[in-house]
Order: sequence, then structure tokens, then C-alpha cells
Amino acid sequence: MANSTDDKKPTGAAGLGNYFEAMQNQMGSLPNMHSRIMQEMVTFNTEALEFVQKRVAQDIETSTKLMACKTPEDATNVVREFYDQAFKTYSEQAQHLMEMTRSMAQGAAADSADAKPAKGGKSK
Repeated sequence: MANSTDDKKPTGAAGLGNYFEAMQNQMGSLPNMHSRIMQEMVTFNTEALEFVQKRVAQDIETSTKLMACKTPEDATNVVREFYDQAFKTYSEQAQHLMEMTRSMAQGAAADSADAKPAKGGKSK
């Protein structure tokens, strides 16, 4: 039985070469992924803030209409219209933001899949 250094499997840090190479390849994809996520978050937050701005404007408009009401029936109609519109717009906005979130998650999953190392420890 020959005691050759060629027959020995690497141990310790020397055996981690493929691991470190794979990690280095994955880390290289992070700046692009980070940039895309930040852009999507800015878009998400901008749309959310624009929605709040529109809702506040509608709140002010409704208050103005309420102050102009002469009868309780008029006030009831203004409030009913306000809540009908609010329910509709909140539902639409929630659906829109859920779609944006789904799209962001799918993009992140695709980025993550692209960054996974192929066999042999090399990224795609």
C-alpha cells in the first residue's frame, strides 16, 4: 500500500476551494439584485404615497361637501358616497400593491435562481 499524497482527499481549508468560488460568484450577483430591488421599492413606496395623497384630497373634498349640506339626508348621501368610493379605491390599491409585491418576489426568485452555482461550483 503506497502512501502517496495524490491519494489523499483535501481536508480543512484546502477542501473549501469550490465553496469559496461558488460564494464569490454569488456575491458578484448581489449588486445587480440589490439595485433592482431598491428600484422596485422606490416605485412601490411612490405609488403608495400617491395613493395616500389622493385619499387625503378626497377626505378634504368630502369635509367641504359636508359643511355645505343643508339636511341630514344630504349629509348621509355625502358620507355614503365617500365610503363607497373609499372602499372601491382601497380595494383597487390593495390589489395593485399585491400584484407589485408578487412581481417583485418573482423577480427576486429569478435572480436567486440565476445566482445559484451550477455543478462544479460555478454560477450560471
